[in-house]
Amino acid sequence: MPKDSSIPISPKHGINPTMGICLYCGEETGEIGLLGRLKGDEEAPRYSILSYEPCKECANGMKLGVAFIAVTKKAKIQGQPSIKENQELYPTGEFIVIRPESQICVDNGWSAGQRVLCEYELFKKLIEDGGPPTLKKATYVSVWDGGLEVESSCLVDMKTGEVTDIGTVSVNELDNCEEEYVLIDGKKFEVQTDTNDFDYYVDLKNDEQE
Repeated sequence: MPKDSSIPISPKHGINPTMGICLYCGEETGEIGLLGRLKGDEEAPRYSILSYEPCKECANGMKLGVAFIAVTKKAKIQGQPSIKENQELYPTGEFIVIRPESQICVDNGWSAGQRVLCEYELFKKLIEDGGPPTLKKATYVSVWDGGLEVESSCLVDMKTGEVTDIGTVSVNELDNCEEEYVLIDGKKFEVQTDTNDFDYYVDLKNDEQE
């Protein structure tokens, strides 16, 4: 039998409606959420963020170039869903649009209208430096159990060597991680973890040609 998808009605507030607002600008989106009975039978707030999708005006602004959307690895509120499946990434509501002809977009193949999730530390650099960090797509490789290589995508800041946005790959059946490195244009860079400045880092001055 199909599950009952009806809303649990609040004894005090009925269907307990709330009006949707845009995460990025705070304006009303026209959406209406029916929250029903909440914990403690509280009344729903008048306005709520119901979706990570931008409102029409923000969406149009993002289409003017490549939109860098700031995310953190920790939820701002309990129960906040991640913006990306199987990864702990939570949008802050901040974004900036970069021209598609800028070097960072050309190097990574990003085109107008594309949205790029940008970890907050890199996003701050983008704002403070008055331009995008020199991010480059790369391949993150971890070596397990005597030589099994597991690959995922990542981004490397070519100015600082910080490695971010590492793709999630299941390694539940593997035991011992023996080595981690990044491949950038065929060159191998050993990954250093938990440095003073970054969680993941490569020394771009020292490379080993594959």
